[in-house]
Amino acid sequence: MMMCLLLRAVAGEPKLLLLDEPASGLDMYNRAIVLDFIKRLSNDKRAILSVTHHLEELPEELDLVAVLKHGRQLRTGAPENVLTDSVLSETFSCRVEVIKSKGRYLANAFLE
Repeated sequence: MMMCLLLRAVAGEPKLLLLDEPASGLDMYNRAIVLDFIKRLSNDKRAILSVTHHLEELPEELDLVAVLKHGRQLRTGAPENVLTDSVLSETFSCRVEVIKSKGRYLANAFLE
């Protein structure tokens, strides 16, 4: 279903694509398909604005990241400066450890 919605969204060849949790509720296989499709769209010089709570859903070719908390912008900048343990710990009000593996960001949250 998500692929159908994405295909419909790009049919008119928009220059900007807005995505809200595009892989939400998908199993790992289908999430990989959707994320690969989004990656290919970004390679077509299309601007993509995507909202997610899951770092593993962010494309590798990320230029800019904005982190919000309670509707307010907490930090904006290059992924390596924003997707950090300290910024995400502040964002989610718990200890967060960020890992970058094979170009992708992953995060673990800990309640202490």
